[in-house]
Amino acid sequence: MGNNTLPSTECSVQFECLAQSNYLVQSNYLAQHRVLVTADGCTSLGICISVVKKLNQDVLCSPVILTGRGGSGTRLLSQLSVDHGLFLGNRLNESGDSMEWVDAIYTLAHQKLSDLTAIANDPNAREPVSREPVSREAVGNATLGKETVAQFRDIAQSVLMEGNWSVGQPWGFKLPECMLVLPELLAAFPDAKVVHQFRHPVSSSLRRTHRTSRSVNPLGKLVLQRAYAAFGREEDHIYSDEPYRRNAYTWRYQVSQVVEFTRNRLPSEKLLELSYETVCQNPASAREKFSALLKSVPKNPCSLTIDPLRCGIEATDSPEAAEVWHLCHSLAKTLGYNETVSMPLAA
Repeated sequence: MGNNTLPSTECSVQFECLAQSNYLVQSNYLAQHRVLVTADGCTSLGICISVVKKLNQDVLCSPVILTGRGGSGTRLLSQLSVDHGLFLGNRLNESGDSMEWVDAIYTLAHQKLSDLTAIANDPNAREPVSREPVSREAVGNATLGKETVAQFRDIAQSVLMEGNWSVGQPWGFKLPECMLVLPELLAAFPDAKVVHQFRHPVSSSLRRTHRTSRSVNPLGKLVLQRAYAAFGREEDHIYSDEPYRRNAYTWRYQVSQVVEFTRNRLPSEKLLELSYETVCQNPASAREKFSALLKSVPKNPCSLTIDPLRCGIEATDSPEAAEVWHLCHSLAKTLGYNETVSMPLAA
């Protein structure tokens, strides 16, 4: 191999790989070729040593964002995604959350809620007192700094490059905390579709707490502050209220934010609302709705694992349940719930 002539076998490999490279380039990939220097100083063309997926903007701006308040059974959304071949990332936890997005989304949520709290504490403030991105609580009035948009798209590019994602495969990510920054995420990904799963407020509030309703969690404390302020309850009560009451206030705050934003700002073909109860009791219907959103049929058999003991709501004759319903009933009714049934009326 000291001359410029390659053995016939290497020539055939070179031809085949070049043909593959042409296909990759046509498929929005970028193929890189490198010249290798062997140990004896000879050179040869290293074909397809490195293939870098280069996504066009249409793909990059079109994720499926799956979310729901913590405790709403969003693990089922991950299973629906698997059924439909929706790529959610390379690192998923036991709940099917997309862990590669945690740091960026948590940071953005913490910053947004900190800014909103600063505004609330200063009646003369008109803009967040901290740094970009700027976001406001008003529905749809969210902006992102260019650097933040680039950061989120770089994360998307990195996740898709490093994993088993294939050209033409739908992709997205799932985190409950997406609820807190959904307008901002849609500013970064303007062609995104959203799947929002919710659960009866009584069932959701009488179960264990989620980090977004725990005062000992930095993000949870901020969510509680915004939730209590939004509905006129003194902040001092955060530390003395029972867990079910904190759950109820944060359920109402988070769900109302997402419902108001998505129903007013997203066309119907880009929004899917699912109740946890419907997914549990009628998984076939949930799969059909998921297929309609993605405009594709399931690629795999149904993988939904339903625990019948977790499908219903808690008894509604307790004082705690009555209080939760009193706090949340107006919003819950817009989702198809009433006080005594677990199955949404519109399911």
